[in-house]
Amino acid sequence: MSIPRQPNLRPLLIQCTLMSGLNRFERYVEVVLRDPEHSFNPDIEALASLYPLTIGEKELLVLMSKGYSSNDIAELRGVKVETVRSTLKGVFKKTDCHSQNELLLLLQSIS
Repeated sequence: MSIPRQPNLRPLLIQCTLMSGLNRFERYVEVVLRDPEHSFNPDIEALASLYPLTIGEKELLVLMSKGYSSNDIAELRGVKVETVRSTLKGVFKKTDCHSQNELLLLLQSIS
């Protein structure tokens, strides 16, 4: 989803993810608002110093942090979308994150 802005500015991007709470009855929505006019340059190496990330996983995180979708990343890297998703699942497991939003928040907190 996006929120339109003035003609000279790109729209704000909204990503909503349904999250599970501590028990099976708890549910909440994680809402992340991104402004494409402000770049986010995470310190991938700082994250890699805490978690054993492969070169491919680090490349994936760089592209994700720039706002590329799984489809975009697959096309850029010349691989299948399933490969991107599999790589992302590996990053989730290593970092104990459960969503892309959570992973990006972790990156932001380290950078």
